[in-house]
Amino acid sequence: MVRTVKIVSLFIALTFISCSSIYEGVVNEITKKVVPKASKNPEASATHGVYSSLPERIEFYPDNTLTPTNFSEWVAKELQVTIQPTRELQFNDGSTNTYYQQLYKGYPVDGSSYILHRENGKATYANVLLFDSVDISVGKTLSTATNSQIIHAAYQDVQIVDTEGPLILAGANEAKNKFWFCYKTLVFNEKDKLPYQVYVDINSQNVLKVVPVINAFTEPGKGTTTTGKQVSFNTEYRDKIAGQMGSVTIEKLESGFRLYDSIRKIHTVSANNLSYREDTYYKPTGEETITSTGFTQILYESDLFEKDNIWSDAPAAVEAHWGSAMTYDYFKDNFNREGMDNSNGYLKVAVNYSKNYIGAHYNSNFKYLVFGDGHNDKDPLTDLDIVAHEYSHGVTYSYADMNFNGESGSITEAISDIFAVAVTFYEGNGDWSIGERVIQGKSRNIKDPKTTGRPDTYKGEYWQEYPTSFELSLDLNKGKSRHQNGTVLSHWFYLLSEGGKGENDNEDYYEIEKIGMEKAANIVYNSYQDLIPSITFRQYRDITLSAAKRLYGECSNEMKQVTNAWYAVGLGDPFCDCFEGSLVYHIRSEGKEHSAKYYFKEDKIAVELATQQGGTIIQYTSKYDRYWHLKGHPDLEAGSNPMAAIMKEMVQGKRVYLINQPKRFATRKEYTAYKNQHKTGNVKEVEGYRANEYVLEGTRFWATEDVCLSLADLGGTLSTYSQSIKDNNRAAFFGFPIEMYYEGSKIWIDSIKEEPIDNSFFSE
Repeated sequence: MVRTVKIVSLFIALTFISCSSIYEGVVNEITKKVVPKASKNPEASATHGVYSSLPERIEFYPDNTLTPTNFSEWVAKELQVTIQPTRELQFNDGSTNTYYQQLYKGYPVDGSSYILHRENGKATYANVLLFDSVDISVGKTLSTATNSQIIHAAYQDVQIVDTEGPLILAGANEAKNKFWFCYKTLVFNEKDKLPYQVYVDINSQNVLKVVPVINAFTEPGKGTTTTGKQVSFNTEYRDKIAGQMGSVTIEKLESGFRLYDSIRKIHTVSANNLSYREDTYYKPTGEETITSTGFTQILYESDLFEKDNIWSDAPAAVEAHWGSAMTYDYFKDNFNREGMDNSNGYLKVAVNYSKNYIGAHYNSNFKYLVFGDGHNDKDPLTDLDIVAHEYSHGVTYSYADMNFNGESGSITEAISDIFAVAVTFYEGNGDWSIGERVIQGKSRNIKDPKTTGRPDTYKGEYWQEYPTSFELSLDLNKGKSRHQNGTVLSHWFYLLSEGGKGENDNEDYYEIEKIGMEKAANIVYNSYQDLIPSITFRQYRDITLSAAKRLYGECSNEMKQVTNAWYAVGLGDPFCDCFEGSLVYHIRSEGKEHSAKYYFKEDKIAVELATQQGGTIIQYTSKYDRYWHLKGHPDLEAGSNPMAAIMKEMVQGKRVYLINQPKRFATRKEYTAYKNQHKTGNVKEVEGYRANEYVLEGTRFWATEDVCLSLADLGGTLSTYSQSIKDNNRAAFFGFPIEMYYEGSKIWIDSIKEEPIDNSFFSE
């Protein structure tokens, strides 16, 4: 397998240079006192995914000079792609995200997204998806009028609202990415009274893709909800107020209390069992004439009024208004978030939508919540969990314009389910089901998804494969797998919150220790910082691990449980406990044997080497240290010894390998099958650790999965050996190799001791 050969060869080369040649004069060269030199360019480690040879994540060293202004230049130089900034978000902790759009020949690439994260003004990391090898003809042209004709020929009952483009539509695929030169048009469908985005391929002049622009679940006042619950909420008193429009006086005839919360800016109205109507724009064209300049779609809506502020005749409106306020308070109390948009912006909540509408949705075009009255208009979909689910869609969309279908659609739905459940527990009457009262046969039990015919394991039982082609119909019932498969993520949240043990559909046994709902939800909320529209389950796993690491630490129990909960739902390996201790590393080659003692603690490594004079020296480094330092000797210099020059290049190489890193195994099943294929069946114990024998690409080695180290930990600095290599070579070597035979040479490890290591090993 190519990726394994690369790693083996790389490690063997480094091993022989950094160990054997040290005893041939290199030590004398590197122990000279020198002054450290500043790096000319920012350096980083990179993590790679499966859709591009470009990195999904780049971590920068603390002394980098990147800013939102020069980051585009850096990406153009290092990654050979063009990006431009689109917006910036600041978070409550003071950190900032700058979002970038990839361009190809000046056209935006729809489906790409890159985010630069800064803390205290310093760039810390960037993620998530850029495309290399974009190959699409952009020579043809298509007028917007022809674009509209193509859409009307395909869909007779739509109105054109707005058109964007031209742009490049990217279709991410592990085998080969595809690209199209398109227009993207917002249309309004008269049949279901809902908005859609329609993509038209300029080259073929055909409709390519259709995406709904909604996310569907298929003085204080007092009132009663649809279930008879007595609740309190904020309202606003309105009297008969006269208004002026030109020379005409308009008088509001209603007076009393309406469902408007002036603190939370939540306004609940009735759509009167209708949907949308046209609101025409006009402009003056003469002294006494006006001309229509277009239209927009607005709700048939009206305020609901109560004289005494005791609401007994509008239970659906009461429930939606109260539920929206409860969800607002949950996000405020737990994450200091003010409103759906975090700016305490106005939010419209519409009940009594259409007739016999068994559904609810967040309209991402108009940015409000809509709830139907259910079957025969007698069973409104306004339960707290449904209201919180739709409200959470709005929070999600404030970070990323999520793709409706595919894995990103399932992740979007699952995040809303997660916060919906969290809100119900916050209110005091929580459970682990969504929509169980009002949507028979479509509810979701995230504690035990299989009871409602949904998967609890990635690509396991009840998993629905996603369409391999774009959706072309104006039908919300298409793409149901987004709800179906979302329970993989929401079940992960349940296990993380409550704990659990058992065997998943991969026949992997798991045991999760609960960390509680508050911490689990905090991890999900913090994952918003890395969210992109086309995110996959594997990518979402990675960003929750990153969030857990930021919040609780790389070696924390929370990090362990997050990792193991993903393993329980079929994504990734179980947590490998951070190794603190020491070991001795040996190499025998050409009749000579040398040894080095390694010390590990958190992200730090120290190596004790013997000199020819009979003494010892200690090198040390850490993840955020681009050099291997000697105690008292800040930097290595090549000197006149050619082997020292090679060592400097290998150990302190300034080049960051951002492109063409080995890709991960697509699934854990693939990894397990590959591992078993190369296992000989021989087993032995090495100082209390179980090791299996493997033969891989001509190399025989013994490896243990009980020690959480990688060959990169024994090789060069992590600036050269990126995090993706660090992770991948544990997979490529099926754990940590403790004995290896290669072309007549032997490498082995013994004296493995897990013990506290003093910090003095890592300082001058």
